[in-house]
Amino acid sequence: MTQTLTSVAREFIADNALESLPHIREFLRSVCEESLGAHPQGDACCSQIAELELAATELISNIIRHGFKGLPRTALRLLCQINSSGLLKLVLTHQGRPYRPGVDDIPDITEPLEGGMGLYLISECVDEVSYSTLADGTNQIQLTKTLTFFPEGT
Repeated sequence: MTQTLTSVAREFIADNALESLPHIREFLRSVCEESLGAHPQGDACCSQIAELELAATELISNIIRHGFKGLPRTALRLLCQINSSGLLKLVLTHQGRPYRPGVDDIPDITEPLEGGMGLYLISECVDEVSYSTLADGTNQIQLTKTLTFFPEGT
């Protein structure tokens, strides 16, 4: 018998301040825990959830530091959805400056760097990142990750 996850969709509103990051991580953990519930392999997803938290932390701290530099505080809106097959989508919308990184923005990790690794970390932690600007000028970034489970006994 195949067990599925509980489909969950939750929204969270946070200030565009670095002090909001612990609350955002807690929000993501709670959504994942709600979806995983009593799934027999829920513990196997702990590292995948930690990867999502890392990607979200990097993304949001970059938005706060660069997208809102010199701008007033406004809200960040997060929508976290997990469907019954484990497809997780985190959609972040904000009113800061838009940013659409290209392939050239991901650093060459063979060279020693003291910073600029955020985009690389994000790309390694999630399956897909998409950027768009909505008709009203709101910026939207979507992180997508498939939570994977392994057959029992592996």
